[in-house]
Amino acid sequence: MKAWLSLFLLLCANFCLASENEVKEFSEKGVIVDIQNFFKDAKNTNTTNTKPKLQTSHIAFVNDKGVYSFLERDDQEKLLKPFKVGDHVEIKGKILEAGFLVEIGTIKNVEEKSTVDLKKYQELEGKAITLEGINKCQCGLKVGTLEHNCKLGHLHHLQTADGKIYHYLEEGKSSDMKIHFKKLKLDVVLFPGNFIKINDPAK
Repeated sequence: MKAWLSLFLLLCANFCLASENEVKEFSEKGVIVDIQNFFKDAKNTNTTNTKPKLQTSHIAFVNDKGVYSFLERDDQEKLLKPFKVGDHVEIKGKILEAGFLVEIGTIKNVEEKSTVDLKKYQELEGKAITLEGINKCQCGLKVGTLEHNCKLGHLHHLQTADGKIYHYLEEGKSSDMKIHFKKLKLDVVLFPGNFIKINDPAK
């Protein structure tokens, strides 16, 4: 238990000094995972959705340094389309550190398998916290110098006053227009990569 907590705090600390809109170069090797079924402590988060799954919102990139989500943009979707869960890849591009949010410049399969221990993330117990912020689709998020739009749909994220971006694990929370650009206070369980599972409904 203490080991997982130490890992969690270390991963959070890696980004605690970043300014809210800081974008940096990103060049990492790791593994593609199904983020909605990745964390054992976040099971049963999915809701029924007949729409085709988007790669940019349903998969994530994991390595020894952390868990990362992808910028939801049509060109990013095309870059990710040839890849599947379990692929070992190298990604070069940019990262918005306040959201562990990656913009892909290039992505390719690598023969050398990543040594990342996925279980250390999968079995990590989430941290219960309360968040207050604005529920925004990606075209409304503050993402620094990264380009963004809503051509893939109004997929929601929570952005807090300090500029940090949190990503819903619940599929339905990515498209509920009743909370579009609404101020929310949520009790959540926080996982690496700023992924969140909601404990209570929006207040």
